[in-house]
Amino acid sequence: MSQPAKSYKPAYVHAVSPHLVCAGAAKAIDFYKKAFGAEEVMRINAPDGKLMHACLTINGSSVMLVDEFPQMGALSPAGLKMSPVTIHLFVPDVDAFVARAVEAGAQVTMPVMDMMWGDRYGTLVDPFGHRWSVATHKIEMSPAEMQKAMDEAMAAMAQGGHQGCGEIPTETGAFSITRALEAPRDLVWQLFTQAEHLKQWWGPKGFAVTHASIDAAPGGRFHYGLRSANGDPIWGLFVFREVTAPERLVFINSFSDENGGVTRHPLSQTWPLELSSRFEFEDLGNTTRVKVTWRPLNPSPEEKKTFEESFASMQAGWSGTLEQLEAYIAQLNRKKAG
Repeated sequence: MSQPAKSYKPAYVHAVSPHLVCAGAAKAIDFYKKAFGAEEVMRINAPDGKLMHACLTINGSSVMLVDEFPQMGALSPAGLKMSPVTIHLFVPDVDAFVARAVEAGAQVTMPVMDMMWGDRYGTLVDPFGHRWSVATHKIEMSPAEMQKAMDEAMAAMAQGGHQGCGEIPTETGAFSITRALEAPRDLVWQLFTQAEHLKQWWGPKGFAVTHASIDAAPGGRFHYGLRSANGDPIWGLFVFREVTAPERLVFINSFSDENGGVTRHPLSQTWPLELSSRFEFEDLGNTTRVKVTWRPLNPSPEEKKTFEESFASMQAGWSGTLEQLEAYIAQLNRKKAG
C-alpha cells in the first residue's frame, strides 16, 4: 500500500546513479547479472513491452536502465554511434571481475594493470555500447605522490619509454599482463621454475596438469600437458633463451605434442606457430610484481591479426591462471603459518 515517502529519495537508489539507455534493456539486465553480479531491484514495462524503467544494484551501487525511446530523445550508444560517458566501478578483485565480464561478452579496451595512482585498473565496453572502468584500490597515495608519479610517467613518455598511465606494453603488437603476488620474489621464482609447484597451478581455469617437466636453463625446456574438463588433451612447450634468476625468464612458447614437438594451435590454424615470451619478476619486499609479455615470432599478416584480435581472451585466460597461482600461494602461506 502506498504511503508518504520517508526520505527525499527511494531507499534502493543513491543520490547520483547512472541511468543507462540500452537497445534491448531486458537483455542488458541479463548481461549485467551474469557479467557483473548485478541484482535486480525492479522493472516497469511500457505497454509495448519495452522497459520504461528498471533498477539494478552492482556491488552495492544503484544503476538505472531504460529501453531506447527515440521519440523522447532517449538513444543508446548504438543509436548515438558512441558513448561519451565512462562509468567507474570499484570491486574487490578487478582481475576476476574483468575475466567474468569478458566470458559473458564484454570487450576489454584496456587490459587490467597496476596504475601509478595506486589502483589496479582496466576498461571494458559491454555488448550494449556502455563503457566501464573497473578498479581495485591497492595503495594509499597522497595527491602529491600521485602528481609525482604522473610527472615521472609523462617524462618517460616524452623520452619514448612508458606509453601511458600503467604497464602498457612498449612493444607494438605485444600482449602483457601484470599481477602483484603476496609472496617474496625468491619463492615466486621457484613457483615458475620447479615442476612440483607448476603442477599445482599452471594452465587456464578448468584444466588439470597431467605432465610437467622443466629444465630452467638457457636451451632447457618446459614441456607440459593439460586436460580440459571434457577430457581433451593439450600440450605446450617453452624453450628457454635467457634465465636470469630471480629476475627474468625469456623463452619461445608454442603448442606441442606428447613427444615435445612444435605444433599448431589445436583450434586455430592462423594462431602464430611460436611466441617470443617473457616473465619478469620485480621485488616489492613482501610482494612480487609478475609481468607476462607475449608477442608473435615472425608472424604472417593473418597470424598477427589473429593474435591481436585475441587480447581479450588472453586477458581472461591469464587472469584465471594467475588467480590459481594466488590461491596456491595462499595455501602455501597457510601451511607455513600452521
